[in-house]
Amino acid sequence: LANERWKKEIQGIKVTVQNTEVTVDTNRGTRDIFVQQYLLMGESDVVTWKFPETWLNLTKSDLGLIVAAGVNYVKSVFEWEANLVNQIESSTTLAELDTIVIVEETTPDRRLPPGE
Repeated sequence: LANERWKKEIQGIKVTVQNTEVTVDTNRGTRDIFVQQYLLMGESDVVTWKFPETWLNLTKSDLGLIVAAGVNYVKSVFEWEANLVNQIESSTTLAELDTIVIVEETTPDRRLPPGE
């Protein structure tokens, strides 16, 4: 179950920034880079950032939007995992366990990289 949550956690999200939908990687390293940049920026600073779709000149507010979207997404996948753990733990029959879906078709088949 934790491995399935991890695959969801790192699959990335779409975020609309400056009226442009961009793909944001949600692996732990990339999330850290966004947070570090946000914390280091002054209110009037702008940073050029490359996304798969395009380059954008991001303000601190733009980065805050991206960071918040990533945090909310990761929170949702941990809640998904916790919900399934609760379902598993409260099951009293094999039939109840059989109804619990852990591997979903939309979960990408990614393997843990070394060290993660």
